[in-house]
Amino acid sequence: MSNRNVPDDWNSYYRYCSYCNTKWHASEGGCNCVACDKCGQAHHEDTMNDFRLCEECQKCTNCSEIKNDNIEYYIIWTDNEEVFDPNNPPKDTYMYCQDCKIKFENENKGYLFIKTPRNKD
Repeated sequence: MSNRNVPDDWNSYYRYCSYCNTKWHASEGGCNCVACDKCGQAHHEDTMNDFRLCEECQKCTNCSEIKNDNIEYYIIWTDNEEVFDPNNPPKDTYMYCQDCKIKFENENKGYLFIKTPRNKD
């Protein structure tokens, strides 16, 4: 049997996605993975929320659960002389469900919770 109809570069234009292991041809442009806006890691688009956050970044910082009331915040110590500048927000953000946020506020007086632009309301 002859391999005359098979080009020399057969199968060399196929790639595998490092996240979902999907095989795709270079002419197709890639798989359906997108980078999380918070951590930057690639995840399949079906696991992302409307704000392009992966499941790991949607978890509450305290209880590690994904709830409908999870909100992403900037947390600022109010005694800090620097005033919050929305044009230059802090790099770090924290995801809290409402139960954990209330608990944190009650245990740690003096912190200000400011919602990030990625929130639902």
